[in-house]
Formats: sequence, structure tokens, C-alpha cells
Amino acid sequence: MIEPSERTETFPELGLPGQTVAIRSVRNRPIHGLSLSKLSISVLWLAVLAPTILSLSAGCSGEPLPMGDETRVLVVARRSDPESYKIAVRYAEARRVAPSHVVFLDVPRTEEVTRDTYESRILAPLVDWWNRTERNERPDYVVLIHGLPHKIYGSGELTGTRASVDSELCFLPTAAMSAPPPIQGRRLNPYGRGADEEFPAFSHQRYGICLVTRIDGFTVDDALTLIDRSIAGSSLTPDGAKGGRIDERIGGRIGERIGEQIGERIEEPRGERSRSLQSETRARVLLDENGTTSVGNRWLRAAAERLREPPRVNLSPMAGTDAEPTSPQSPWFSVELESTGTFVSERDRLLGYAGWGSNDPAFRRDFRFEWVPGALVTTFVSSSARTFHEPPSGWTTGPAAEGTAFEGSTQSLSADWVRSGATGVAGNAYEPYLDACPRPQILFPAYLSGRNLAESYYLALPYLSWQSVILGDPLCSPFGPGRPSLSDEDVRRIVPNPARVSPGS
Repeated sequence: MIEPSERTETFPELGLPGQTVAIRSVRNRPIHGLSLSKLSISVLWLAVLAPTILSLSAGCSGEPLPMGDETRVLVVARRSDPESYKIAVRYAEARRVAPSHVVFLDVPRTEEVTRDTYESRILAPLVDWWNRTERNERPDYVVLIHGLPHKIYGSGELTGTRASVDSELCFLPTAAMSAPPPIQGRRLNPYGRGADEEFPAFSHQRYGICLVTRIDGFTVDDALTLIDRSIAGSSLTPDGAKGGRIDERIGGRIGERIGEQIGERIEEPRGERSRSLQSETRARVLLDENGTTSVGNRWLRAAAERLREPPRVNLSPMAGTDAEPTSPQSPWFSVELESTGTFVSERDRLLGYAGWGSNDPAFRRDFRFEWVPGALVTTFVSSSARTFHEPPSGWTTGPAAEGTAFEGSTQSLSADWVRSGATGVAGNAYEPYLDACPRPQILFPAYLSGRNLAESYYLALPYLSWQSVILGDPLCSPFGPGRPSLSDEDVRRIVPNPARVSPGS
């Protein structure tokens, strides 16, 4: 991880004006000088899928979403890809997304695309969708599904043109007004916050951007676990009070309808897909330094200090009232700061983790962590989201001289944290430089204050139109208001508790 400077420890609030986003084709819409011919784009139309969605029980997330929330998310998947369809459908049902807000793009099955391909096959159809959608139904969040490209090829360095698809799409609202950002370099995040600022709720009208996350992993089952964990994480209760039940058949009914459309049968995945909740009473936030004097370690120490402060809001505990107090902030979680340079490779009931990944000389890919549903991860690793291809069994990270490169690098991978059991993971498609990484001293306090997964990561992120890839369900919010509730028994049923899973094993 390269450190160009130690600036940007706080973010200015830009307050960009936000103008605020249904569709079958795009005709002759210029994007960066391109004149586009007709591009087909598939949409789940209300007439086809509304009966299925409306017939759902109060499973999934416990209770129906408040009126209007069904259009807060745009789900984007890859057309003619049964795996992408399956995951998109599972997510759409779990979060009751309006069928008009589930879109399929005709894009190549590749992780990296050219700028022209991004603009013509990804951005242009979504701009058209946005402009055809009623203003009051334009989404705050975009969820990209496994199978879509996530990297845009280009030049490197701070003024380069390469970027993640995800970070570029944050500017979908401005692109729809024919005002996309320049493709060179990075842009300040108008929603980003400094460590001493409050954590406002997000809306695209106020900030002029969307918050983009991705449901992805090494495999389809890995991607599906992110949905399961998010639903379970959003349903934890302080006292085990009984609430709604999770529908174990999520995806089956809509999946059959989509299968009919594409002429293929979409089978439900088999076997367990989530792992985490332990019987201990306290969750843990682990902050692991790498034994250097880097500014990143100062951020980790600042996170520990801030998490030990009294809460700014009334937090919702994840454990019973008999949990022993561990800090002024909360009786139900502890903060562990590892400052010796030793890599902590085993811990139970992790609610949050921040560290250096393979930039810690002591890092081991066969770490054995157990997580509570809703747990977030961020690491200071330059290319952790360079690929979602699974490495060979036994692959290890290490210095380039050891010849252990996989997909162009020896660095650790974001998808390993998904495989391990995390619910949200921040990574980078290409070198972002250290000052562009999410700040843990903002990420975890924002999440614990009640902001959702997407809000928490983007509050902590200094730049957009850059390299970030945020894995997870944007709506996951264990500590926010109006949470559906599940008993511990329900959570354990959906999130089973097997032995530790080691990504590198």
C-alpha cells in the first residue's frame, strides 16, 4: 500500500446539489462522445413479478419495508447468466425490491472492461433507466451482482484513468444529467466525513451520488451468504424477543419465473451458506496494527479510542442485559487493539475487523475467525478486490519475490473475508494509495450509531470515481431504527454455527 502523503485525515463537506432515476432500450444517447445504437436491457416488469413479491410472508427481513423503500435500491445483474439471475432474485425477494428496479445488462463475462465498454454497455443503459424513472422512485443505492465486471482498464498513478466500475457508478445521477466526472484521477466524496463530524443519513437528492455495493464472492454460494448474513444481522435483538421468521425458500418462486423467461431451471443452492453466531455474550471489534509507524496505524488507534467513548446515540445491544460492561460505550462489545505487530489469526464473535491484510508481514491467509451476522471488514491492501476468481488450494500471500502471485499480485483478497464469514468487506480493484482507504475510526462508529452498511463505508471513504469495491447488502443495519427482530433461535437456524472456516485451507 503506497502512502503519497498523510493529508486527507478529514474530509470537507462539499454539499453537491443533487438533481434527481424503467427501460427496454437505449437509443442514441451520447456518453463521452459516443453515439450509441440501440442497446437491449432486460427488466423484471411489475406485471410478471409483483404477484410473487406481494405474496411473500413476513419472512425474509421480518416485516415489510416502509412504503417507498422498495424503490430505494436498484439491483443490476448480468443478462443471460443463471448465476447472476439467481443471486439478483434472492436479493430482490429478501429486500422486497420493486420489480422495476431489478435490471439485467448485456455485458461480457469478464472482470475487466475497457472504458468504452463500461460507458456503452453499463453506464449508458443505467443512465437511460434513471432518466425514464419517476423522480420519487430513483434509488439511493445500487447493488451490483456477481457476474458483472468490476474493473475499468486504464492508466495508473494518481491521475490515471483506471477505476472500479462500482466507484464510477456512484456518479450515476450526475451522468444522467450529462455531467459525469472527468475520467482522470479521483474525486472527493461529498458524503465522506471527518472523525469529529456527525453521521447524516444518505439520500441521492442531497449528495448528488448513489452508494454502490456488490453482492459477490468466489462462488455463487459465497455471494448468497452475504444476503443471508445481512438479513440475520439486521434482525438481531437485545433480549431474544421473538419476531418475524426468515423465509428459507427465499428466491425459489421468483427464481422459477426467471428460469421460465430464460428457458433454464434455476436450482436453489444446497448446504449451509452462513456461519458465525457464537454462544459468548460479547461481540468484539478487532483492530490489528502491522508494527510500523504508518498513518494507517494511527487510524486504527483512533478507532479504538473513539469506540471506547460514550455513545452519541442509544445503541441496540446484540447480547443480553447480563453482559458484563467492557467500556463506557457499551456492555455488549469489546475493543481489541493489537499493537505489537503480531497478526491475530483467531477470534470469536467478531463484529468488526480492520487491519493490513497481506501488508502485515505476519499475515496468514488461513486465519480462523468467527463472526456475528452483520460484521464489517476493512483492510489497507492495494489490490484486494482485483479478482473474485478463487485461488488454487494452498495459495498463500507474500512478497513478490516468492513468486506467489495470483491474478497479477501476491496480495490478500477481499473474497477471503466473505468466505470466512464477514457480512461487509471493503477492497480495491487497483492501487488506491493509502489515503483513499476507508477510515476505521469513522466506519465502525458510524455503523454502531445506526447507519447502514453502505452509509458506514461511504462516510469513511474519502474518494469516489476511484478504486473501491464495497461487498455487502447496503441496507444491512443491525443498529438502526425500525429493525425487524428475530430470536437467537431464528438467527442460529439461518446462520448455523459450524467449526471455523479458513479461507486458505
